[in-house]
Amino acid sequence: KRGTSDVQGKVRFENLIGNEELKRHHDALRAGELPYFTPGFVVVAKAAGRAAVMSYRSEIELARSKGETPLLMPAAIAVVGRVVDEQGSPVSGAEVRIGPYRTIELPDVGVQTTDEEGRFQFQDVAAAPEEKPQRAGDWLLLPADGQAVSTVPDSQPVNPSTSPDRLVVSVAHPDFAVTQVMAPEPPLTLEVTLSPPGQIVGQVLDHATRAPVAGALVRAFGKLGDDRHVSDLADLQLFSLTGMHNATTRTDAQGRYRLRNLPAGNYEVHAADEGVVWDDVAWVSPGAAGVEVVATEIRAVTLEVGPPAVARIQLIDVDAKQPISFDDDGVLASGFVMRARGPQMVGNPMAQNIPVSRKGVFELPFVPGDVRLGAFVRGPGDSDVYLWQTPDDIHRSGQVVHGGFGERLNARVEVVSGTAIARQREVGTKIGSALSRGAYDEALQLLDAFESEASLPTSMVRLRAMIYGMQGDAARALAEYEKLLSSNVTNPAEVFEVRLPLASILTTSNDDQLRDGKRALELLDAVRDPELRNDFNFQRLLAAAYAENGDFAKAVETEQAALDSLPSEAQKQIGVERLELYKSGQPYRKNK
Repeated sequence: KRGTSDVQGKVRFENLIGNEELKRHHDALRAGELPYFTPGFVVVAKAAGRAAVMSYRSEIELARSKGETPLLMPAAIAVVGRVVDEQGSPVSGAEVRIGPYRTIELPDVGVQTTDEEGRFQFQDVAAAPEEKPQRAGDWLLLPADGQAVSTVPDSQPVNPSTSPDRLVVSVAHPDFAVTQVMAPEPPLTLEVTLSPPGQIVGQVLDHATRAPVAGALVRAFGKLGDDRHVSDLADLQLFSLTGMHNATTRTDAQGRYRLRNLPAGNYEVHAADEGVVWDDVAWVSPGAAGVEVVATEIRAVTLEVGPPAVARIQLIDVDAKQPISFDDDGVLASGFVMRARGPQMVGNPMAQNIPVSRKGVFELPFVPGDVRLGAFVRGPGDSDVYLWQTPDDIHRSGQVVHGGFGERLNARVEVVSGTAIARQREVGTKIGSALSRGAYDEALQLLDAFESEASLPTSMVRLRAMIYGMQGDAARALAEYEKLLSSNVTNPAEVFEVRLPLASILTTSNDDQLRDGKRALELLDAVRDPELRNDFNFQRLLAAAYAENGDFAKAVETEQAALDSLPSEAQKQIGVERLELYKSGQPYRKNK
């Protein structure tokens, strides 16, 4: 549908959502169901001299907002560029998409095709966000039976979701890997180099019968590159800014699939039934993680599908360590499932409004594999307030259970009362305020006072360790990290939130009584996962541990490899001092 805005910047589209659908969405909202996975609409706004903008709103979001969809139309800038191959030759016929909605394929919106010289040009791109963006009117979507909605006053802040995003340019061509680049600051003139693609091929099989599964949706989720951002704090800290790439295809009659034009990177591959809630799901697939795609090469991955595992969950009070019971029927749970290895991996179909027995028991299906289970529990007729819920730090504290295809198992899931969670967050806000003022003693007093009320969650124990570190009290920080140490060396949270800071104290402290290079090396060597070990921070600490143990040759080799992984010479120079220490046969000490 098309429309033209009036003098107030408004346009109205009608008959987009039927009354039955609206009622269903309102019922879902009242029942407390999460507003995900509903059909929706993309609104596109174009005007001379203004950046073209798009906004997606699901039907359930429109039902909640009564159809109002404000859009910000900033001033437009031009983006010009050229697409070449690795030899510098122009690539014609490449499809160039730009902006935050570059993955939504709409004609004449954010897309250009390169000419014979590999060139492209956009004239309607949003510049970087201004500190005080100016509104250009509201664009309204109204349901079929909706009434006109007044505009949001100009004095009201603009919703951040309508503000211009950082410019990301995506380039696709049948002969090359899909390539994404972050646009520089204006003036925007780009040269995008395309690389040869990799591929993932394979077959989807039924777990029980080994029969091929035709028509299955296969998705690959890739983490690309190793771009890094350096922040020079008390010590050198780096945060990965890896790009992402997703690809989708379907299996043929023999269950075979082929994912083409993949950029090099580390991928997770899944076969998916297209249901998004368990009632609509016929089968599940745990997928495959750590699939390394290399340019010009083909990776073969066989995927299995079958019935889900089912956990019979007993809710446990995290403080009392006793089963929870309820006096009334009608208590409902929403299940929560996190992959134990790779929490970012694709998770479960939605499991909402599961009846909970008076004994605090309910059943939760989940995708087979090693998982952490959680729950959010509501009382009868209460859609907004949780009686009990999974702790915020489930990624560390949740029990790991394993379930195979069709397996039924028992699991105990610890939950915190809703009032305790609210209290934790209240205290956390006060602690954050104290830390922002450098009031470390005040923050510790708040933690101590809270611990007198209830047991500290692991996130707060770690926070106390960090505060001791900020104060320079390495001994107390060490003691707190020791409380958190576990043997789960495949969990990134365990490695980066506990083992690395613990090993750092044991390796680099100025206190001779605290240093224990041998134990630090043992803590790090226990981590065998290549992706975790190849992390820059891990590599630098490993080099420091080698030096503390007198193995300066390995220290130099490891430190050099870590620095070589940085994309720019300026970043590499920040870490040269440590390298020179190791070359001279000296270990690294913090604040020295």
